[in-house]
Amino acid sequence: MKYALIIIVFIVIILGLVTCPQKNEISPDHYRVVRVVDGDTFIVSIDGEDVRVRLIGVDTPESVHPNKEVEHFALEASDYLKHLLTNESVFFGYDQSNAAANHKDRYGRLLAYAYRAGDSLFVNAEIIKQGYGFAYTSYP
Repeated sequence: MKYALIIIVFIVIILGLVTCPQKNEISPDHYRVVRVVDGDTFIVSIDGEDVRVRLIGVDTPESVHPNKEVEHFALEASDYLKHLLTNESVFFGYDQSNAAANHKDRYGRLLAYAYRAGDSLFVNAEIIKQGYGFAYTSYP
């Protein structure tokens, strides 16, 4: 049952990405990951500046929210993202439906699809595939 749910969630995300009417833009630039904030947010260095990145389409349990307690499995989700991105570089894909906001959310975080530079692993999907997060179909 658990595997069926994971497969369904993964398919929903992939279908959402494939059937999205907007063209997604992939950046050719690679950025060094500075640190992981939580299971769906990390910081990269862009032109010498630390930029907070929020993964599009993924929601993980909260571990650093100022108004919430640490949720169940939040630390595991955060540790998994650290496992994926420590000492790595990434490149990004962007959803063009958010281009008018310069690909940022209301908190100023860059909204992106992240790909690990070394092997092009689609980080957003991998978090969901491995059960550390859920498909999130709206912007944070």
